[in-house]
Amino acid sequence: MNFLKRFLITFLVLGFYFSGLAIAEASATDEYLFNTVEEIENEVVKMEEDSTSSDEEKRKFLFENSNPKALKKYIEDLMVEVENAMQDLSNDVEFNTESPLNVSKGSIKLPNGGMVKATVTDSADASTGNIMPMEYVTKGFGDRRYTATYKVYHVAYPDTTLKLVNRYNISKSGLKMTSVGTGGTYAVFPTTVNPKSDRITDKYAQKEGWDINGQADYVVTVGGYNGIGLVTKTYTIRSTIKLVDLYSSSAYVLQKRTIDK
Repeated sequence: MNFLKRFLITFLVLGFYFSGLAIAEASATDEYLFNTVEEIENEVVKMEEDSTSSDEEKRKFLFENSNPKALKKYIEDLMVEVENAMQDLSNDVEFNTESPLNVSKGSIKLPNGGMVKATVTDSADASTGNIMPMEYVTKGFGDRRYTATYKVYHVAYPDTTLKLVNRYNISKSGLKMTSVGTGGTYAVFPTTVNPKSDRITDKYAQKEGWDINGQADYVVTVGGYNGIGLVTKTYTIRSTIKLVDLYSSSAYVLQKRTIDK
């Protein structure tokens, strides 16, 4: 009889214990509207189609109502897609500077909405006032500016821009990189971007076939409201400006940019 009582008491205690765990687990799950990566993906698709709410409102709703673990996994997967898109856009590396102002653009759509855009421009540096007429097919001597820009548009990866600005000079001595900067780099909360460093890695191209190079490193953190779901990545943009032909008062150059993670 005593054994039976002890058995019944133990059974009831364990029953209450496990039912309590089940209730606690259910409560933890019920705390969020979106508890899996798939649920977050579906919500993002709806948000991309919604034109009645601002991006900030959509973003806040998504981050505040998503399970932190699922949100972190979703952002990690999204950042891989962003990185792949950036690198695919960099595969079109040759940028032929046959006119005084060159603009090259490309874009790739991301799964579940969003887009990555890359823009490359080469122009006479406005600070020098050296504007060449459009009939020139090569770059006249003087100061120039070559800029590579990558932009990300996505609800869960707020508008982020990485920019590498290269200033260089063309003269009878060839090419000379004069400065490298990250001006124009920015991100929208809750994403932050920190230009960690920028530097000239090869300053002179004094012979045909040689090139000058610049580089910048960026730390991007995609976070969440209330500090949840933080994911951090480092990106490096590299530039190459190659002296192909040097003439008496101008030069023909080829340019490319790459981005690494």
